[in-house]
Amino acid sequence: MRTGTLRSPINIILIALILSGIVIRFIHLGTKEFWHDETYSLFNASGLTAYGQVYGSTFDHNDLVARNDLPHVIDACLVNDGGNGFFHSVVLHYWMLIAPHTTTWLRLPSAILGVIVILLVIAMTHDLFGDRRMSLVAGVFCSWSVLLLQGSIDLRGYTLAAALALASTWCLFRILLKSGGRWMYISHAGFAALALLSHYTTVYIFIGHLLVALLLARDRKIWAGLMIGGSVVIVLVAVWLANGGLDGYAVLAARNDQYIAQVKADPDINTFFQATRPSTLVEGIAVQSLWASGNGLQYIGPQLRYIMLLLFLPAALMLWALRNAERGRRRRLMLALLIMAVMSMAFAVVLALNSGHTISFFSRYALFSLPFWCMAMAVGASARPDRPTFSWLGPTFGALTLAIGIWSAIISLDPSSRSIVGPDRYSQQRIILDAALAATSRCEPELIHGSFTSAFLLNLVAWDEEWNMIPQRVEPESDSYTEVGSMGACSFSPIVIVAHDGLYTRSEPKDPIDDVTWH
Repeated sequence: MRTGTLRSPINIILIALILSGIVIRFIHLGTKEFWHDETYSLFNASGLTAYGQVYGSTFDHNDLVARNDLPHVIDACLVNDGGNGFFHSVVLHYWMLIAPHTTTWLRLPSAILGVIVILLVIAMTHDLFGDRRMSLVAGVFCSWSVLLLQGSIDLRGYTLAAALALASTWCLFRILLKSGGRWMYISHAGFAALALLSHYTTVYIFIGHLLVALLLARDRKIWAGLMIGGSVVIVLVAVWLANGGLDGYAVLAARNDQYIAQVKADPDINTFFQATRPSTLVEGIAVQSLWASGNGLQYIGPQLRYIMLLLFLPAALMLWALRNAERGRRRRLMLALLIMAVMSMAFAVVLALNSGHTISFFSRYALFSLPFWCMAMAVGASARPDRPTFSWLGPTFGALTLAIGIWSAIISLDPSSRSIVGPDRYSQQRIILDAALAATSRCEPELIHGSFTSAFLLNLVAWDEEWNMIPQRVEPESDSYTEVGSMGACSFSPIVIVAHDGLYTRSEPKDPIDDVTWH
């Protein structure tokens, strides 16, 4: 069923909202410095490990070249991320070989993949329901989703894994509903394997595939094809596990043991994860549901007990969609979308009960089920009830849910809402250091960094090739980090020039010379 032409006023507004949601991603790519998790992706792609560095040791800029090959990338991924995101590390590695090392360029693949997720949601919704306006509504929900927006401007593997998992799911629906040919089965298995190698947590999507197949599959040939494809996926992932992946799993298991020890010592250790209790399970489910439905109002500080009330809107949309779905194929299709939408929460609950902590409710893990929330809410917003009296319910609830989503997305881009991440000052840092090194070049300067991460980022994104011969070391205990020197004569040799951890400094420098110290 088609609803209006693309030139109809409502559809034009929907297309404009989709395009504006896409554009805003690219505008904000370079506005923030890299935060903690993003540095792990950069370490992986550069073949360097973030752990086990000895403070006081030297840092050599040439390491960025010497270790920048595929074997070192694999080793770094195993040490830094436990092997999780192997495929993303490889993709980012080759991207970094050709792209300029700036925040904008390095994050660009994440933004492009976020756009691909939006386009896949639009295309899949239209393919399943044949409704043009419904597909555009799904695209608007997706393009302004605060969770996908933040994933699109983060240098992590979430949008890559989400795009691959969604592509695999679309192939599954085409197989179940339209009896896809051989290439559809191959594509389903191939996308699934790459998604798992991009992020292990996508496994809950493929558990959902089994449940959806049980709901929709009626042909033994389809089951035979899916079983063969599933076996191929298992073999491909097993090859990775046999060639290093299991070593990485040991790293993940060790970190999980640390989390368990922490919550035993302090059940309410922080807001990131807590000990598993009925109250924290309810809180985790509520938070994931809010993020997946586009509600990020926790950025402005209201208590969760009040924000939870707003879950009424997306819940009403989904129930309205189910209520107005015709019995038979369309209702089973709506149930399939709901199954895929709740898989992230069901998986998180199982992991939390098994591990004793709630880190499985981390918001980014819900990103893989987010497209199905967008599709299900779009079905509800576009539903046409038998009684015209209630025809306003779907569009009204949809508009309110979207308004909250757009508001949340805009708030999330406000610097004050993400105080843990400072503005991008890497280019400014280069200017500061260039002036300082030029002023002390005759005194054989040495760079001292406050952390290995700071040294790595400076050398990666703010380095000048003319500095290659300048020795560097990591010395966080140096008292020079609390002092500010002046442009006096060289009273000591060699001169120590400190890169005052400016890559993570939250305040703006009072003067270009205030970010470096001379001894």
